[in-house]
Amino acid sequence: MGKPSAGLTPRRTGLSPCNSHMAPTHRLIAAAAIGIAAFLAPASAQIMLTVANSGFESAVSSGFPTAAGNWQGDANSAVTAQNGVTPYAGIQMLSFTNNGIPDGTNGTGSDTLQLVDLSAYASSIAAGNFTVTLSAYLNRSGSNYNEFWTRILSFNTTMANFETELISTANQGQASNYTSLLSDSNPATWEFSSVSLTLPTDTTYIAVEVSLLHPGDNVPSISPGYYADNITLTAVPEPSTYAALLGAAALGFAALRRRFFA
Repeated sequence: MGKPSAGLTPRRTGLSPCNSHMAPTHRLIAAAAIGIAAFLAPASAQIMLTVANSGFESAVSSGFPTAAGNWQGDANSAVTAQNGVTPYAGIQMLSFTNNGIPDGTNGTGSDTLQLVDLSAYASSIAAGNFTVTLSAYLNRSGSNYNEFWTRILSFNTTMANFETELISTANQGQASNYTSLLSDSNPATWEFSSVSLTLPTDTTYIAVEVSLLHPGDNVPSISPGYYADNITLTAVPEPSTYAALLGAAALGFAALRRRFFA
């Protein structure tokens, strides 16, 4: 056979060697971008905040707290198994030994509080939509009509002023939210309760609280056997944080694509 005529170029068919390698590279980059987006998605964004002595394995103190670090309150104690109730986890749990009504005008409630410093999250809180969630497991063997409260209160002052600030805001703090639970009287079942609060943008710390209250006007004598255990506190920053991160991932993908396909 003769040589091709001058000026003619042999016909090329199919993908060039370069293009044949680009397709799988494209898929790898796309998969990486999807993986980054999934990793940064809000579903995996929950922050575990520190709650000291979350299982009441050490003693709780009396009085109003003035610093972060442990539970304080009134009419409570850390106990081992009793009245047919065993701790949800560990060897101790919180026992409530008195009750009151929600407005605090009749009786002495069994209130247990802890202050949590949020200064490390100041920028996220200032951006708005910083939501914290308090969770607890609750149990009783008593038969009286009493209810548990789990509550979050936010403050924008200093922890040393907590008592003054609490009283001046009629026990509400800068902002607050609570959940009540009328549990069953089966000592074998621990019931889950949680409450969430989106914090004001100038919040510096929060108080988390578990309490035993009577919801009516007549406060009966408390019968033994009201308990809390396994307290957790989580936070989810504002969605705009994740929008920014996902946007950065998209820009990175576009830059990589231009590099490989230019």
